[in-house]
Amino acid sequence: MTVDAADLDAARGGDLEAWGRISARHAPVLAAYLGSRIRRPALVERLVVAALVAAWRHIAEADPADLPGWLRRHAAGQAMTWAGEHPAEGLHEPLSDACLPADPGLSRQLSRLDRALGELDESQLRVLELTYRGGADSQRTAEVLHVEPGRVPHLLADALEALDRTDASLAAG
Repeated sequence: MTVDAADLDAARGGDLEAWGRISARHAPVLAAYLGSRIRRPALVERLVVAALVAAWRHIAEADPADLPGWLRRHAAGQAMTWAGEHPAEGLHEPLSDACLPADPGLSRQLSRLDRALGELDESQLRVLELTYRGGADSQRTAEVLHVEPGRVPHLLADALEALDRTDASLAAG
C-alpha cells in the first residue's frame, strides 16, 4: 500500500492528521499546476485551499490509484468556478516586486521576466512551475505531466532554453 493509500484510508476514517499529510504532500504540486495557468499567486493559494476542502468533502469518491489526478481535477474545478464567478478579473498579474529592495533595476528585471514567462507555452510553464515553485522532483513532475521520469530533465532544459530565447528577444526588442 502506498503512503497516499494508507493516509487516504485513515482520512476516510476521520483521521484529520492523515488528511493533513496528504494535503501537505500535494498542495505544492497543486499550486504549481494551477500556477502554470493562473499567474496570480494569492489566487492560486486560495484555490488550492478550496480544492483541498472540496476534496475532503468528497473523500469517499477518491481513488487511491489516482489521488494526484483526482486532486488536480478538484483544483481545476475550483479554478473554473472562480473564473465563471469573476469573468471581469484576469488570470495573470505582473510579478510583484514588493518583497524586493527599492531598486528600479530589479523592477525592470522582474518586468522582463514576467513578459518572458508570458511567452512560454503551457507545457513549458508547467515544468518550470512544478520544479521551481512546487518543489517537485523529477519523479513527481513526471507523474503530474504523465511522462517518463527520464524525460523531465530534457523538458526542464527545453523550458529554460525557451525562457532564455524569449528573454533575449525581449532584451533586443
